[in-house]
Amino acid sequence: MDSPRPAPVDLSINFPPFALERIPALAQSAERAGFRALRVGDMQSTHRELYTALTLIAASTSRVEFGPGVTNPATRHPAVAASAMATLHEYSGGRAVFGIGTGDSAVHNLGGKPATLADLEEYILAVRSLHSTGSATYRGSTLVLEWWTGGSIPIVVSAHGPKMLRLGGRVADAVVVGLGLGPLAREYAAEQIAEGARQAGRDPASVEVWYLSYLNIAPTADDGAREVGSALAVGGNLLAKSAARTIIPDSLRSRFAELASRYSYVQHAGAAADNPNARLIDELGLRDHLAEQFGVFGTPADIRARLDSLVGADVTRLWGAYVLPDLVDFFDRWRDGVTEPLRKGG
Repeated sequence: MDSPRPAPVDLSINFPPFALERIPALAQSAERAGFRALRVGDMQSTHRELYTALTLIAASTSRVEFGPGVTNPATRHPAVAASAMATLHEYSGGRAVFGIGTGDSAVHNLGGKPATLADLEEYILAVRSLHSTGSATYRGSTLVLEWWTGGSIPIVVSAHGPKMLRLGGRVADAVVVGLGLGPLAREYAAEQIAEGARQAGRDPASVEVWYLSYLNIAPTADDGAREVGSALAVGGNLLAKSAARTIIPDSLRSRFAELASRYSYVQHAGAAADNPNARLIDELGLRDHLAEQFGVFGTPADIRARLDSLVGADVTRLWGAYVLPDLVDFFDRWRDGVTEPLRKGG
């Protein structure tokens, strides 16, 4: 049986590891809905353990890719992360994908700072070497992964600023662009990724490009944006703190700066209706702009039209997130309203 996928768009969904008993059902519903990948956030202070959740996904599915969405260099040693990913890759028949960034809420909630780009690059190269050769040098020490013989595991870098985008082009198999879906963001990101790839003697076309987005099926696009305001605030905060924030319109820059200064990491991507970050983007008048940049919202017909327009702009991979509680219901509605009509050419 062919894997149902809402062609020609590859979809990944990112979610926090909440109640573990719910994960098998939601993973299976995502697979039925045609999503290519499931990504689980690594947020030890506010959610359940990442690798436990990923094991449940691996055990309850047969096609969907999965992995951290994303982990960071600060909270897990590269040999520990490499072994965990290799174990999952082996168990799942080769479906694990290693997603990593510099660190956001997980690091902030420990009182730490995100990794430097140099530290991140060294970490990524160590993990890749452990997978491909069984050994690596990291911070002057020799690391080993003696039992693994399965070769490299795909690495995805989450990137927001120019240096991070270029790093992804140099060392990653795929890059998640966190700047938005608009033409200025896409053009800017493509230039940086291509430059990084050329620095490493790589073909820029060999690097998969995903775009951070937020998904919601709702009576209207505005309803969809309002319901997942906390997710839009995540995208806005990341953009506001990025060196690529120059792509923010001049008229909105002071509002984005205030968003970054008042953002609550304790309530990071929380689903509660009164989430303070969701209220904040409304207070600052940023919700409509963020919905335009990051959102795929509305009725199933609205979403199909939005996907068509994105494909027309060569956006064919969406790294999506959904923060409302009932993910199984969301996936079922997506399958019935989006996947099946697209498969039938509707």
